[in-house]
Amino acid sequence: IKVRKKVERKSKESRKKVESCITKKPKQLSIRLWLQNSSVSLDDTEKEVVEVLIEHYNQTESKFILVKDMYELAERCGVSPSLLDSALKHLKEDNIIYVYRLRSLGCWKVGLKKDFIKQLEFLQKQEEACNE
Repeated sequence: IKVRKKVERKSKESRKKVESCITKKPKQLSIRLWLQNSSVSLDDTEKEVVEVLIEHYNQTESKFILVKDMYELAERCGVSPSLLDSALKHLKEDNIIYVYRLRSLGCWKVGLKKDFIKQLEFLQKQEEACNE
């Protein structure tokens, strides 16, 4: 009888853990806090590119997107293709994003750098601690 109760309790505890993991919503990262605390200033095109990548990260937890060319990226971000090259260059220089050409897949991989994501998460945790 003791063994059965122990097994039932353990299964109930594990079920609660699974349910809590399912109901927890992942924290939604935002660039707002970073912009307030950073010495780096971004123009509208740069902000739009980063916001699209952050939105994708919030939805999929994937740090990158794949696009067939820079025109597709410009369309996805809602920016002018002529402004995109300089925006990507500045974001790469500021260690915010990376851009790779994947010849094997015939596309570009554009993503947020790990350190930038960590900065966003750190700032969010700081703000949450201040609000409590």
